[in-house]
Amino acid sequence: QRLFKEMLEQGNRACVMEATSMASAKGRLEGTRFAVLVFTNLTQDHLDFHGTMEEYFESKRRLFAQAGRAVVNVGDEYGERLAADLPAAMTFRPDDELPDVELKLADKVVVVTGASKGIGYACAEAFAREGSRVVLVSRVAANLDAALARFPETRHAPSAIAADLVRPADAQTMVEAVERDTGPIDILVNSAGAARRYAPGDLDAEAWRAAMDAKYFSYIHPLDAVLKRMATRGRGAVVNIIGSGGRVANPVHLPGGAANAALMLATVGLAAAFGPKGIRINAINPGITMTGRVQEGLAVEAKMTGLPESELLKRSEAKIPLGRIGTPEEIARVVLFLASDQASYVTGAIVPMDGGANPVI
Repeated sequence: QRLFKEMLEQGNRACVMEATSMASAKGRLEGTRFAVLVFTNLTQDHLDFHGTMEEYFESKRRLFAQAGRAVVNVGDEYGERLAADLPAAMTFRPDDELPDVELKLADKVVVVTGASKGIGYACAEAFAREGSRVVLVSRVAANLDAALARFPETRHAPSAIAADLVRPADAQTMVEAVERDTGPIDILVNSAGAARRYAPGDLDAEAWRAAMDAKYFSYIHPLDAVLKRMATRGRGAVVNIIGSGGRVANPVHLPGGAANAALMLATVGLAAAFGPKGIRINAINPGITMTGRVQEGLAVEAKMTGLPESELLKRSEAKIPLGRIGTPEEIARVVLFLASDQASYVTGAIVPMDGGANPVI
């Protein structure tokens, strides 16, 4: 059950079969291609259906040939024999921790800024599910308390630090506290800060400065505090979650877009500068993503236009080639990849995640 839950949470499709449904499912399984096939345990129903143990094992060998990858419960003698017959299979026992097969993020110290809500929270939870030691950072302590209250049970309980990252001293203090209390930071995910939107006629010098504080310096200050420490250790990964406004100018998001563009340049420049030190730095540019902020925006627009939120959502989705708005969990999955050793040769990359809404180079 835990394994299927993990697979589903990572966006996979899974089919669960009870022993009593084997006869009806047999025809559907034959000829079906599987990415992974999970064999749980052998029951009397299995033996009654197959007739003999040899027929049972032969049926499993045929299914494995359709899958190419298998996971076998070796909690009993039948599972051990099946695993021996399928040497390419991965095995587990019912009481085992689920193996970290690919990303190898277990026990990594991960700091996620802007982690109390939205994409930041989704990233924090995703790393925790991979077995990482996660520290959530946000400006408002009450928001962090709420985030921790809804956090799932994971291998390592997360911790939280309230810090206003617009202030460089707060960023330095936060990093010092993490490295003292949790350990050397392996991964930094910057997701804090959002610049206000202004009608062009309302722009002034303060609006531009406020946007740089809110979006640009709230990323640069943690970067400055972390990178030198990572460089001393000769390893580390950073993922900056920025936004597509830095590539496509929006008349009501010019200060924020300028901050995003500056962050993109900082990302690729720092990646080149710190690559020789063993540090990889990448960024993601999400488009419209179904966060609380977007939902609040739909509610405001519905009040202004008199149109239902569902209709406004459909109009937004119609502008996206993939036909829907992304989710924070989808962003988080790409963050996990970029932070993991699976992306060991990826640095200085700016990954668009807007469903194709902005077809620009």
